Amino acid sequence: MRCGAFAIGLGLLLVAPQSDAQETTPVDSAAEDPATPDANGVNEGSATDPSASQPVEVEPAEEAVQQDAGWDEEPPAFEPRPIDPVLLAMGRQRGAAVYRTYCSSCHGSRGDGRGPAARFLSVAPRDLTAGVYKWRTTASGSLPTDADLLRTVRQGAPGTPMPAWEGRLSIRDMWSVVQYIKTFSPRFAEEGPPEPLPMPDQTPALDRAARRRGRLVYVLLQCWTCHGMDGTGNGPAAASLLDDNGNPVVAYDFTQNTLRAGNRPFDLYRTFTSGVNGTPMPSYDEALIVGRDGFSDLGTFEQVLSEEGMAELRRSVAAMPLTEELWGLPESERQLWASRRRWDLVAYVRSLSGGDSFWQYLWSRSHAN
Repeated sequence: MRCGAFAIGLGLLLVAPQSDAQETTPVDSAAEDPATPDANGVNEGSATDPSASQPVEVEPAEEAVQQDAGWDEEPPAFEPRPIDPVLLAMGRQRGAAVYRTYCSSCHGSRGDGRGPAARFLSVAPRDLTAGVYKWRTTASGSLPTDADLLRTVRQGAPGTPMPAWEGRLSIRDMWSVVQYIKTFSPRFAEEGPPEPLPMPDQTPALDRAARRRGRLVYVLLQCWTCHGMDGTGNGPAAASLLDDNGNPVVAYDFTQNTLRAGNRPFDLYRTFTSGVNGTPMPSYDEALIVGRDGFSDLGTFEQVLSEEGMAELRRSVAAMPLTEELWGLPESERQLWASRRRWDLVAYVRSLSGGDSFWQYLWSRSHAN
């Protein structure tokens, strides 16, 4: 029923009059008139525009909002549905006015991250013209879904100047600005709606056993080379990390309680699955489907693990199946294998913000030094 009625819901979201007292966003006449050019001088479509005769695909607004309602878990992504291009154009026009009022001072009128306030910020605003977004539910290198963009607008990026706009802007205005910022990069029009990766609908128990398995994953995937064995971002490769534009980047300090992509277990899981576009942080989607033959040389870990830690690592690797056996499993079982290890990694990384403990002493030789 929700999918069948989504067109009505999105139409109301984009063009219905404001009735909530908190929805006080100033919107000028350019935003209300779909035939008026936007901030870039481009008419995004109107009722008289013959090029706007074919439906385009966007994601259901109501369902996308429900995906990030503050739960510890998120439901699977919904399929995009056709929507009247006139309604979409009206939403973009409204989004242009919202963007000019609230976003352009940092991200710039052209979306290039060169707004008048940008040079005063501790973290550079995202260049929206590049179409490269860090936090997504899509494959590495892919565009984000509309729900991904809406999530970032709503919750902001903790630890950066990007604020959370939930409570300051209405859902309608946030959704409209999402549609507008997509016009800055041609990738959205050229590639179409991205396919979201399979995501779990609930969080398993992240207990002591999961944390213990997770530190094995952390070691084997060599997360410590950037983030350090203690998770503070002081790994041996940390000083040489560069983004896709050749700029230095800092490996994240997991001992902090604030994560830019969100603090829920699902937020970490999503990041480990999709990676962080534009940075050295890779996707651990299929990369986790590796058996014991993929870890034949364990000697490299002796520099960071104690003798007890090495003994446990060898036992764990010896108990793994071969990579060929893993890829011979049905896809659902293979994905379950990878999913369990991502959740174990989530459990371990979240524990790093809890201070020193016995197992940290046991596993990190540097602690004894």
